[in-house]
Amino acid sequence: MEQQQQNLITDDFIIQEILEKKHYIELILKKDDEDKISAFIKNNIDIFLRMYKINDHIICQAKPRLKRNKNVLDIVSIKKYDLDNDVQQQQTSSKIDYEKYIKKLDGYIEQVKDKDYRLILDEFFANENIREIFFLSPAAKNNHHNYEFGLLQHSIEVTEIALFIGEYYPPINKDLLITGCLLHDVGKAKSYDFKNNDIIKTEWESFLGHLSLSAIFISKMLPEGFNSQKARSIYHLVLSHHGKKEWGSPVECKTKEAQILHHADMISSTIQHIDNLEYVNGQSKFDELTKRIWFKEGI
Repeated sequence: MEQQQQNLITDDFIIQEILEKKHYIELILKKDDEDKISAFIKNNIDIFLRMYKINDHIICQAKPRLKRNKNVLDIVSIKKYDLDNDVQQQQTSSKIDYEKYIKKLDGYIEQVKDKDYRLILDEFFANENIREIFFLSPAAKNNHHNYEFGLLQHSIEVTEIALFIGEYYPPINKDLLITGCLLHDVGKAKSYDFKNNDIIKTEWESFLGHLSLSAIFISKMLPEGFNSQKARSIYHLVLSHHGKKEWGSPVECKTKEAQILHHADMISSTIQHIDNLEYVNGQSKFDELTKRIWFKEGI
């Protein structure tokens, strides 16, 4: 591999080792029969550790430099080699037509005309690492959309339901509503993880909860100088979307857009939960979540 120091290169490697340091990650990479090379990641460390493992084939952009007279790489961007094919292989047993929801996500982002709201959506969903981890995240451990691409499906359902309500009860700030719907649960990308084919809650979810995590995600992605009033509006939709303080919202809805998002979220999560219950002769067992028995009407 030929390298010109300080020039940005693009190349593919196999991860041989992952060494966690205090403020960075050192990777030992290998390419074909060439010698191993050290590479360093200093940003989005938690996302990297969740997405990548030893023996992964990656493609990255990096800046070569000398360290103790040896060539090393400072990684600027990284993704799995042939990512589209990898995702398709992983999801052959997926419960949903995930490609449909990916197209819908991109379509709703395109509908946002306000430059500030569009900027924050692009900051999230044009970032390949964040985009992939969002796609592969469940929306819950048990109750609804509890599978890979579940978070994506739930977010699109909430957006579609909210826009339908908004059209019935105009006027609304459509750009704000789409932005809030697509970002309302982004913290769940850090709330849940897969272990032995089971979904587990992370310590982040236990300590902070996904509403707070979503707000933290957004605060990290907001560019310097972002319109403060619009930032406040996004935070309000995210932090109030459970509707009541006793349901986990630190604040309650104070705008029409926030109230619409809350109800759209409830419809998406509750209806899928009801559909997922087991029914015998049209009747479910007692549902601990909603504290009732559900019935199917002649279906």
